[in-house]
Amino acid sequence: MPKVHSTHSSAESDLRDHFHNYFELLLDAERSKLQQAIGKLGTQSERHDVLIQIDCRIYYLRGAVRMGKLLGLIDHDEAKINFGTLSLERDRLRSSALGTEESVPLVKQPSTGAARIELIKKSLRPTV
Repeated sequence: MPKVHSTHSSAESDLRDHFHNYFELLLDAERSKLQQAIGKLGTQSERHDVLIQIDCRIYYLRGAVRMGKLLGLIDHDEAKINFGTLSLERDRLRSSALGTEESVPLVKQPSTGAARIELIKKSLRPTV
């Protein structure tokens, strides 16, 4: 008789992987939409509208991270990393909209679990 626990672990692992993939696709789609809007900027009013849109879309993505955390698909440290990624992405997009994009680099989440764990460990280490 198979162990029920191992089935749940596999299913939970699959759900976690699906959530990470969903989040990456969502972030890429939002980044693409916002970069297109930034590319079409003309007036100061359009620039202001895009800056508001950036903040709204990042807020939406933060909600997706919170949902994943509430559902148990990501732990606290992963959520913290995702929130940090979103903050950097927001800053990068805002800099791009304001014409100072070279100051904030693009940050992409690692795609493998081991790389994510390593990134979590690095983020928790005190800097000297």
